[in-house]
Amino acid sequence: MLSAGVLAGVVIGIALSLVWLVYVATAPGMPVLGREPGTQVFRDVSENPGDETFPGIVVLRLDGGLFFASADALEERIRALLRQGDEPTRAVVLDLEGVDLVDSQGAAKLAEILDFTESMEIELRLARVKPAVATALEKDGVLDRIGRDQVHGNVHRAVEAQLAAGRSTERS
Repeated sequence: MLSAGVLAGVVIGIALSLVWLVYVATAPGMPVLGREPGTQVFRDVSENPGDETFPGIVVLRLDGGLFFASADALEERIRALLRQGDEPTRAVVLDLEGVDLVDSQGAAKLAEILDFTESMEIELRLARVKPAVATALEKDGVLDRIGRDQVHGNVHRAVEAQLAAGRSTERS
């Protein structure tokens, strides 16, 4: 009798662990970032509400792999952020520092996000793309579609490039 109780406890523990693992994998952190005043450091604005944000530019970090289980969550988060802005969004900067893995479905979802942002005349810029992630995105043709000039070494450079593009558009 006691062994059946222990076995049931182990099975319940394993089941709960699997449910938790699925939840964590399908709902990675995706904080909006702002720049610490006077620096080039971008960090979570919910933890640092005094950080600078840029009108018309959404900076979002994905904290986890971009694969079949998380790809839809990224698209939903971007769509929600674009709907809630007070002024029109001109660019989305996607910080991929926390992404170590991109599978073919994740790359395909990034291509769909690009289609969506292009249809709304919104620039998509990538920042801090790790070599393995860049290789996966390149293999699926996503980097070529986004454009090498839209991929930046850090978030600060991506935001500055977008600000400069906005200034040159205003002058034309």
